[in-house]
Amino acid sequence: MISSAVADCYLPLQIYLTRQTDPTIFLSFQQIEIILGDALPEAAYKYHCWWVNSRINGSHAAGWVTAGFEVCDVRIGDYVEFRKI
Repeated sequence: MISSAVADCYLPLQIYLTRQTDPTIFLSFQQIEIILGDALPEAAYKYHCWWVNSRINGSHAAGWVTAGFEVCDVRIGDYVEFRKI
């Protein structure tokens, strides 16, 4: 189910993750930006806390959490590891 609470710009990432069958997904920042069709915000490149798992309505993280994933590792500017929960 796709959540209407997710900020529209992060919906493509939620859809992408919803379609994945692997329990662990590694995506580079560049791959995420391709999926989104837009650049990640500067905060995503600076702060680990941007990648915290949260269901707060409208948050960027609500997309991957609603898709059934959590961020379990981030190398800032390099990659994000999502794990199915």
